[in-house]
Amino acid sequence: MNKKHLTYLLALLVLTSATAAFCQDIEPNELSGKIITEGKTVTYSVFDDRMLLDGYAQKYSALPQEILIEMIKDDTLNSYKIAAAVRVFNNNFSNELVSREKKNS
Repeated sequence: MNKKHLTYLLALLVLTSATAAFCQDIEPNELSGKIITEGKTVTYSVFDDRMLLDGYAQKYSALPQEILIEMIKDDTLNSYKIAAAVRVFNNNFSNELVSREKKNS
């Protein structure tokens, strides 16, 4: 083995041992907690998709139908924002569209 190979091997050894030293077991209680708002206790997790979707849906709840449709069609939005727009559209406008289609049939 030449000097170049030994240098790569040494660097690989140092990097793998350093990352192992920084990796620790995370307890489940470190990834969750409780928030008390308006007298309600809400349990959350760091990776709580429902909280994220609910927040976006709350923001989008006052938007008109046309803007929500454009948001749903927009490929540049992340999936959580699109899912929240779909949820708001479904809650606010789906009955109008379905009943309009039934009347036309």
